[in-house]
Amino acid sequence: MQTRKATNRNKLIKAAANLIERDGYKNIDVTKVTKEAKLGYGTFYNHFSDITDLFEEITKEVIISIQDFVIDLTSHETSPLKQIFIRNYFQFHAFYGSPILEWVAENPTFLMKLWNENTKGVTDNMIKQAIKEGELEGDPLELLDRFENIRETYRWNFLGSLHSLLAGKDPNKAFVESTEGVDIFSMSYEKKHEFLSSIVSDYKKHSSKIQKIFLENS
Repeated sequence: MQTRKATNRNKLIKAAANLIERDGYKNIDVTKVTKEAKLGYGTFYNHFSDITDLFEEITKEVIISIQDFVIDLTSHETSPLKQIFIRNYFQFHAFYGSPILEWVAENPTFLMKLWNENTKGVTDNMIKQAIKEGELEGDPLELLDRFENIRETYRWNFLGSLHSLLAGKDPNKAFVESTEGVDIFSMSYEKKHEFLSSIVSDYKKHSSKIQKIFLENS
């Protein structure tokens, strides 16, 4: 029974993603989603309270898939700081290829909430590890406070970039340009540009996979 429920939930998510990609999120409703999924109308409400709840679950799938994907992909990386920004890099690609992008761009507060619930703890541990290993120099409390300010600035920069992704901007360029505007622990512009460009160079070959991974795994 549990497997059947999980399968139906996945069918609804995939059906909604297909419809959003084809018709836009403003043009779908419960009837269209269940018809696309070849399920009964009432089955929808066994898994979601309404269409907005479904959109939120799809977005959550994206965030969780990024976290799992990047942890596995970067297990060889010795720099916790680089791992943080690799994770950010893949967010640009995940949403660029996601049919839910327009909805996310118009509902930024939900994405902020998801970040706090699903990635903040992991990222905080990474930054503490970077301080412990001497990758970042300075007073630990001051560095943590600075990182908190940087994180908020970066998040809002990213949310602003979603609209440029909707307009078709290359996500590699969007990542570099958005992040260059953030003070990454007082890096010089040249060092910051080199740091960000190295992430693009090392990981762009994996970018297409993250664009589809949440649907493949659902």
